[in-house]
Amino acid sequence: MSTRAALAAACAACGACGPAPAAPTIANHAAPGAPIARALHDLTVDDGAQARVVAAEVVASPADRAALAAAVAAMPEDSRIELRDDDGDGHPHFIDVDRDHRADLALVDNTFYGPSAGYHVFVRDGARYADAFADPGTFIGFEPVGDHVVLRFGVEILAGGEARVVRALDYDRARDEWPAAPTAFVGAQTEVPPIDPGATVTLAGATAVRTAPAIDDGAPAAPTPSDDGDDYAHSTVLRGNVVADYPAGARGLVLGARGDWLFVAMPAEPPPSAVSLRHGMFERYDQAADTMRSAPPPGATYCGWIPRASTR
Repeated sequence: MSTRAALAAACAACGACGPAPAAPTIANHAAPGAPIARALHDLTVDDGAQARVVAAEVVASPADRAALAAAVAAMPEDSRIELRDDDGDGHPHFIDVDRDHRADLALVDNTFYGPSAGYHVFVRDGARYADAFADPGTFIGFEPVGDHVVLRFGVEILAGGEARVVRALDYDRARDEWPAAPTAFVGAQTEVPPIDPGATVTLAGATAVRTAPAIDDGAPAAPTPSDDGDDYAHSTVLRGNVVADYPAGARGLVLGARGDWLFVAMPAEPPPSAVSLRHGMFERYDQAADTMRSAPPPGATYCGWIPRASTR
């Protein structure tokens, strides 16, 4: 599977992040093998009462348990988790993605800031497990595409103004490996169109990436507080409906279109001139400046709208 398909999966799912379910059971309401771009919005997480389960939790073999324990032992001491057999933080779930009756990834229950439930995710790499990521949230989509399976993990918004973030995991069943897959940042208020991956485009001049296919360069609207005082429905903007500014020459991937507008995924590296899409799980402390700075993971993208006329 190409990075384009995995990126399309991540960006489209940003419009459909929902509350976390009680268990890591992944379900697919779309026809197996349906084109990933067409099936994205039909994918949901099974709540135990509906849907055909296409990925299942399995009883891990002693070798799997030993391999996961070795992966945990290799973690840095300041972030190392503790495996436990009882329910709660540290309890591992071994998931069979392709239904061959062996575990392909391990999800270890974890509680993050908030408190917010989530998982430390490990993917199987031969006889060992590799540390993939650790975030609050849950899996929000699963889609088999040929010899690949794409899983999407929706990172829970922890504070008002944060971006929606979706991580993609791409499993190559034929090679039994997990190629690198992107992470998508998108404003919570963004209008996400039907996803149909297209060509790579180059910006002809400085261009703003927006949450809607319309120009709004006014002052940011006042946040709309939720019951706890934070606005989770609107991510912070630079101005109007602008979430990022990119210089001429920047390249992005077209994921959809509407009239004279393109919905694109723009790279986080090299960085844009300015960006407002941030999330507390992807920040680091800059000791010299005594401030927190955005630190998106490798391969991350910022998704939004640009005028078709801004490309060459």
